[in-house]
Amino acid sequence: MGDTGHKTLWSLAALVLIAGVLTACGEKTDDERADEAVEWLLGYRSSDKVARDWRLTSVRRSKQHAVVMDVTIPDVTQVRRMRSLSRMQQYEILQLMCPRRAAFREILSKRQKLWINLNGQGGNIISGSCKFERR
Repeated sequence: MGDTGHKTLWSLAALVLIAGVLTACGEKTDDERADEAVEWLLGYRSSDKVARDWRLTSVRRSKQHAVVMDVTIPDVTQVRRMRSLSRMQQYEILQLMCPRRAAFREILSKRQKLWINLNGQGGNIISGSCKFERR
């Protein structure tokens, strides 16, 4: 291989290396995505009629679940009703607190979850992760 062949090979290798570095720089880490999700959720309020009056008491990043949202049901009657339901029914109602906007679903990576602790008078009612259709 002549001098020109080596230069071409080195130029091509440098181009591939630069492209890889630029691609990696554009990707957010899971921690950065979790921080962005926490910020987004701090202004979130469910539009569902049932969940509209529930209180978002805490949103934080967690190593295990990526993002954790604590929600309190202030209405004692609703809490009693929730506690009388099966776990599957409670889980389906918990899903009412999950953001439905595509903008939120794009924040978290496929590996990350939004975990919700649904609480009422007397403590935790149910905890679970949001079911999202992934891209």
